[in-house]
Amino acid sequence: LRRNMSKYDSYNVQMTDQEKAEIMKPEEEVKTQAEEDAQEAADEAEAAAAEPETEETKADENAKMARARNTRRKPVFVEPVKMDSDWQPKVVEKQESEIERIKQILLSSIMFNHLDSDQQSVVTNAMEEKVVKQGDNIITQGEDGDFFYVVDSGTADVFVKKGDAEPKLVTEYKAGDGFGELALLHGDPRAATVTATSDCRCWALDRDTFRRILMQSSFKKQQ
Repeated sequence: LRRNMSKYDSYNVQMTDQEKAEIMKPEEEVKTQAEEDAQEAADEAEAAAAEPETEETKADENAKMARARNTRRKPVFVEPVKMDSDWQPKVVEKQESEIERIKQILLSSIMFNHLDSDQQSVVTNAMEEKVVKQGDNIITQGEDGDFFYVVDSGTADVFVKKGDAEPKLVTEYKAGDGFGELALLHGDPRAATVTATSDCRCWALDRDTFRRILMQSSFKKQQ
């Protein structure tokens, strides 16, 4: 029995290493559990924003969520990430109070609260301040995705334009909310426009660091 278990463990380790090697090939598409979690959170937020809550929708909400959890989602494929060992994380100088503020935001964020302490430090160090005046766009639908944003202070509205119709207000963001992950995960253009409705202070995480951290987190979970 011990010999059989030993063979099984060895086979399991080999398969795990093989799967990691396949994932890390730069020519192939990459899928991670972290990306699926991000996609699920974004889909639920978009659905809630697009359909105002009424007595009917509220009564049926739990049933819909249960069915969604039991339904297998389509894989989230992104551009390949080359996990080279000589990559140096970006570091943007900040005051100690700003670092502590970002750490608190990360702990309450579904995108980052699963990261270990080292990964959270990388994210905290890489984030840079973005100040946006009232009426200006933080991101614009159709443009390439370059940053993931977290609102530190202020408010913003989210608009989606379909065809020739006027842009439709679908939701709003306030302090602590994060957005912009879908364009980074998929490699697609921005799917919405986010416009500051007051002077906003945001923390922005660059595309490369965002994706590498998600990949590293996924690999560690598989080990």
